[in-house]
Amino acid sequence: MPVTLFVNLISVFIPYTGAGKTAIASEEEVVNEIRYAIMEVARDLGNYISGKIRDKIREERKKAIMRYIKQISEDISYLSEKSKPEEIEKKLVELVERKYKKKFEE
Repeated sequence: MPVTLFVNLISVFIPYTGAGKTAIASEEEVVNEIRYAIMEVARDLGNYISGKIRDKIREERKKAIMRYIKQISEDISYLSEKSKPEEIEKKLVELVERKYKKKFEE
């Protein structure tokens, strides 16, 4: 999406181009400071957006795993012929919850 960026320059030593104080002189130091400030904000924004994307991907993975837990627990119970599918399902859900809770905390 297009982004509009406004820069507010506040100082007692602003190099204006004229007496009307409507434009700032394009001195290299001023331009570089504005550029560095924009780059810093862009880095923070990039980190924030990538974190949101990472969280969304983790949540989608968790949902995909949770979708198959019931079938997996029934199959494990059938193959082992020892425990009930409900017990296995409960343990698998706890395992997935613990794993993804740990990931979100990091």
